[in-house]
Amino acid sequence: VVTISARRAVHGSMFLDPTTTKTTTTTTPRPKTCRRTMCPAGQTLSLEYLDVLASNASLCCQQATSANILDAGIQSAGFADGNEAVFFAGGKVVFNVGNRGITVVTLRPDATRLTSETFDTFTEDGSDALQTYLEALAPDTLVFVGAMDEPSFGLTPAAKDALRSCGAKRVDDIGWRSGYALVGVKGGEALSEMVTQEGEGYAVAFTQIEVEKQTKTDLPVCDARVPEPPVKGYMSSGNLVLDAGCRYRLYEKDAAGACLRNTWISIYGSSNTLLEFGNLVNLLAPEEYGVHRPGEMVGASAMVDVVIKDGQVVHWATVSNEIPECRQVDKAEARANALACKRLIEKTLAQAPTYDSDATRITMFLSFFWDRVSLAVDVLKADTAWALAQMALVV
Repeated sequence: VVTISARRAVHGSMFLDPTTTKTTTTTTPRPKTCRRTMCPAGQTLSLEYLDVLASNASLCCQQATSANILDAGIQSAGFADGNEAVFFAGGKVVFNVGNRGITVVTLRPDATRLTSETFDTFTEDGSDALQTYLEALAPDTLVFVGAMDEPSFGLTPAAKDALRSCGAKRVDDIGWRSGYALVGVKGGEALSEMVTQEGEGYAVAFTQIEVEKQTKTDLPVCDARVPEPPVKGYMSSGNLVLDAGCRYRLYEKDAAGACLRNTWISIYGSSNTLLEFGNLVNLLAPEEYGVHRPGEMVGASAMVDVVIKDGQVVHWATVSNEIPECRQVDKAEARANALACKRLIEKTLAQAPTYDSDATRITMFLSFFWDRVSLAVDVLKADTAWALAQMALVV
């Protein structure tokens, strides 16, 4: 679990990024200054060198006072000055806008992107949606706001007031194809804010945030045997952080085998499903790594049915995808042959050994089309030979 807090503001209104020079006919890019450097985690921008050319990265960034402190902010440019809004934290881009208007981003405790919403404020409808969204934010929410392309034409007074509720002071300065960047707090002050007019280059707003990592080892184990096991979350430092606040155990062969006894696992899908199926079989029966069996290649089988006991495969049966009744190359043809294919699958499933509470059964349905899932579910529901096994469906 990680907590995040704003450390120190660098007010964008102090700066004018001279990355472009406007002439009567064109806009010519200039070299990038340090202000637009994204320093890696553990380093922060050197405030005294913000207007120095960024050819020397070591000059732009300085060691942070703590390894958990990093810069987070926005680089915004109107249509004529770069036409982008880039949100960053710790030297990494957390969101790159692709649409016109004003975008609002919030971060998770580990400084990864939690939410991102873009509102086309060229239109009043977009401005109304921005107003509604900002008004619904919880107090003290740290918000990052950036404009791209043209943000001003339909920006209503009510939408401006909503931005002011996040600390904005310069929304009246937003003009045609302006750059605009804000780091603010809902119900609080702006930590950093900057506006540039067309031809003046990038608006950059950033602040320092502190990410305090606290390792929790006492999270409860997720219940994986409920109808819908927890899966929603996000990746942080290579780990899956579940929204449910629990964790899954990691299993070696023997523990996995014991856990999955008296279980019938049915897996549906295409190429990734085949990999999942193969990995599970090889985990429970390691000797299978060196054994070639029919149906292990993508597209080879419409179904593979396997029974494993005491680390050994005791049953392996397939329905070939080459059989005309079960071909899935053409969706209309597959639908027309669904009943005939279903009968073949039922016949093959009936070949499985007698139900054994100490065994694990894995059935993979190679499903190029969603229709095949309904067929497979109907077949499994009708099967009574293994009705005592705990069933798991993975789609």
